[in-house]
Amino acid sequence: MTTTPSLPRGGIKVLHLILFVLVLFSVVPIAFVGWQLITINTETLQGKEKNYQVQSVRNKARQIELYVQGYIAQVNSYARAFEITGNLAQAASPAGQENLARTLEDDSNLLALAVAQSENLNNFSVVTNSNKIVPEEVREALNEASAATSKGKSYLGSPRILQTYREPALIVARPVKNGNQIEGIVLAVVSLQKVFSLVAQNGNLDEWNLLHGENTIFFVVDGEGNVVAHPDEQLAFKKQDARYMKVVRDWLDSNQFIAATSAFPLSRNSETLKLLGSYATAQLNPEQRLGVVGLVNEDAAYLSAKTMRSRTIMNSMVVALVAILMGFFFARGFSTPIEKLTENARAIAKGDYSRRIELATSNREISELALDFNLMGTEIQRHIQEIKAQSEKNRRLFLGSVKSLAAAIDGKDPYTRGHSERVMTYSQTIAELMNMSAEEVEKIRISALLHDVGKIGIEDRILRKPAALTNDEFEKMKAHPSIGGTIMAENPEMAEYIPGMSMHHETMDGKGYPLGLKGNQIPMMARIVSVADCFDAMTTNRPYQKAMTFEVAIDRINTFIGTRYDEEVVRALETAIHKKHIKPIPGINNIEPPTPPAEATVTATA
Repeated sequence: MTTTPSLPRGGIKVLHLILFVLVLFSVVPIAFVGWQLITINTETLQGKEKNYQVQSVRNKARQIELYVQGYIAQVNSYARAFEITGNLAQAASPAGQENLARTLEDDSNLLALAVAQSENLNNFSVVTNSNKIVPEEVREALNEASAATSKGKSYLGSPRILQTYREPALIVARPVKNGNQIEGIVLAVVSLQKVFSLVAQNGNLDEWNLLHGENTIFFVVDGEGNVVAHPDEQLAFKKQDARYMKVVRDWLDSNQFIAATSAFPLSRNSETLKLLGSYATAQLNPEQRLGVVGLVNEDAAYLSAKTMRSRTIMNSMVVALVAILMGFFFARGFSTPIEKLTENARAIAKGDYSRRIELATSNREISELALDFNLMGTEIQRHIQEIKAQSEKNRRLFLGSVKSLAAAIDGKDPYTRGHSERVMTYSQTIAELMNMSAEEVEKIRISALLHDVGKIGIEDRILRKPAALTNDEFEKMKAHPSIGGTIMAENPEMAEYIPGMSMHHETMDGKGYPLGLKGNQIPMMARIVSVADCFDAMTTNRPYQKAMTFEVAIDRINTFIGTRYDEEVVRALETAIHKKHIKPIPGINNIEPPTPPAEATVTATA
């Protein structure tokens, strides 16, 4: 009788061993990497959401700034006109009334314009939008503004609701001077309905119901934390104190130029909501600011991150279960092929798409799996190459579009044709000699190419004028950096190029424009474009001066180091010229030194 040998006690089955190895070297790494990806992607999505919220409130704050500052400038220009003509009483004449009425008719946001003499504020010339304001409210506004203007100061009132027609408004006033004598006051009542439109939403929900929704709600508060504009208009009409919200308190406590986000709970009627808040500042003048606040339900804000997490976990579990089941049914004889498959799969997962699986096995399933892996690697490699090629094509298309836009702007003025491309070349050369990274050099190139895009908003008669500009024309020309920045601010993807465009006329001594920044407050991008812009203006023929040679131009620029230009940037330009990185262009730059007037370089960069 033969005895059937029994299995040794305590032995490990091959199936169990293969399953253990499969779990250890396949499922566990997949789960670990998956968890890491979940964490990273969650943080990335949350960071993008916060950036989006900050960018949204910053853009709205900037729109409010530009809106109010535009009317401040308009009132200043009216007052200045009366100061120049010296005839304040003319406003009361039929012609003066007609001019005021025409101005009001052309601008639906102007509720009232008033001109009064200092000796009798009750006797004033006024035109109003009769559907939105009454003369008594204008008289109250004059009395309110008279104290500040009587001391020679301009006046910007706090936002308020006009009681007669429930119209949100702002008072802007400026004194009319004759030397040191205050002769009168020019006052405008400006509608803030446009500010309301920035935060309005469809529907008639109150604040608490809005916070339960998926959309971000925006509102505006004044320097004391009172609501100025809100989707729930009743809160604005009664100037609701919003300091019960942490985000409003954070804004009041913050530096006025900071934009940031914060998460905080808000409770009402035994219910608590987790909110994500963001804030930014609209600086109306040095003493007065408004806060733009955005609120969104945190669950709604991070919904995509939560969805991604749950789907990733579910998919990972499905993949792990499938792997275990396959190992259970096809374990025998698979140990070596699986090790090879795992090794190559990891290589492909790490980005080595050139790896291919070569298996000497008679098992059809493993061979097919190897072929599928190879096909996957080939397809991934092909797609990566296509993506890179498309990315490069998009980059060339973007640069071509930017150059076309710059050429179109330069083409408005026959004296500046090709100016933007030359400024781009000079700026790129300077940045490279300053050992900036390739990424920073590329940003500077594009910013320099677009630095004059704001001239699209300047009248042709000023751009094409074949003589030096008048003071008034020069003031209008000075608006082009701000106009260019405003245009590009509409596209968040262009934000990184805006400093070189909107600040290239700032000077190191703080006497530049439009913001009067000083020294290190001016981004290096703007300092480089400023020097390149000036150098091209000085070395090409303009209506107000003959082109200088490079040597004369660099000597002139050296005299403005520390006052107008950054020394490091000027030295890099000087090095570029001496080393022939920048050479004169025939037909563009002069060969013989000209004899420009002493103030030539002052106007050259306008």
